[in-house]
Amino acid sequence: NLSIVKLIYQPIAMAEAVLSPEDKDNGALVADIGAGTTDVAIYHGKALRATATIPLGGNSITYDIKSACSSIVWRQAEALKKGFASALPQPSDSKRIISVKGIGGRSGSEISALDLSYVANARMDEIVAGVAYVMQQSGYADCIEDVVLTGGGALLANVSQLVKFRLGRAVRISKPRDFAADSSALDGEEYSAIIGLLAKSVEYMETIVVKQSSSSKPQEA
Repeated sequence: NLSIVKLIYQPIAMAEAVLSPEDKDNGALVADIGAGTTDVAIYHGKALRATATIPLGGNSITYDIKSACSSIVWRQAEALKKGFASALPQPSDSKRIISVKGIGGRSGSEISALDLSYVANARMDEIVAGVAYVMQQSGYADCIEDVVLTGGGALLANVSQLVKFRLGRAVRISKPRDFAADSSALDGEEYSAIIGLLAKSVEYMETIVVKQSSSSKPQEA
């Protein structure tokens, strides 16, 4: 018997979790590289100026790795991405060979960290190109001082260097700010959107309580 009282656009909630008031004033682009999508929000002069959702995310990279290594399953592809892939391939990675155990009757396989990084780079470069397009089309590209990355996809090795190279802005990776939890498991980039949604929900409910409290006060004669 629950009802929806308010809808909150995810890019706004995500930005609430990772941007400071100074970021919003000075000019910032925040990109939440999630599993299925990448959400972008642009702030300047303390106001939201543009938002967009790019239909690519971390799962796109996992899918590409699984396709490149046809004998592996999804969880193995995810483990390879997190443990060995990089957004910027390094020649030295060719010397790192990863052996992948066969599962469910499949034969095992080997792949170099360099090949993994080539796969990851191709898809992440496409995601970053989408972010760059949003920035240029917003009309506020010249006002953006910093790019803030969050979401699980922001944990891919060397992703901040790739974004800095492509967008020509200072880049940082950010966890939810000004947030305390009993469990450190929630203190991660992948939870920024969720934390932002909770923060906006609390803010909205506090506003409702204040309004109800004001309306219930007796009127002076």
